[in-house]
Amino acid sequence: MKALSKFTGDNMGGIATLWAVPPTDILSIQKSNGNIYDVYFATTANIYAIYFTAETASFAEQKKQTEAGIIYEQTFSGIIPKDTPSMQEHVDYIERRKWLVIYLDQNGYYKLIGQIDSPLSFAGNLELPPETKGLNKMAFTFEGKTTRRAYFINDPFASL
Repeated sequence: MKALSKFTGDNMGGIATLWAVPPTDILSIQKSNGNIYDVYFATTANIYAIYFTAETASFAEQKKQTEAGIIYEQTFSGIIPKDTPSMQEHVDYIERRKWLVIYLDQNGYYKLIGQIDSPLSFAGNLELPPETKGLNKMAFTFEGKTTRRAYFINDPFASL
């Protein structure tokens, strides 16, 4: 009998960090051990890191049957706080390109979203609420359709 993980009290929800990676900056993705992969970069100079606080990021992956076969609709959603000239400059750059996304969850697991031949698109929406208690922010998504689920990967930045 094979058992899936039982809840033991050490399952932390949420996402800690996201890295947006240009597909052309990935040298290779190689199977490491079981269903875990290694990601190797040609350069890390073009990678964007976004850090999250509790309940400000999420990832969803939906399996869909199409005429061409099974696809996975992948959506990473998050919030970048505070509207600034620098943030707008970076968002303008990110919106015009395709990306793969690496995220680190609160349990210490890394995942790679998107595929080199099926990268993700970025969309950002500025939200300035009228209330003083409201958060001035850029709500964003990275979205795409792939032919496989997101990869579990080893820490791709461990040797940097």
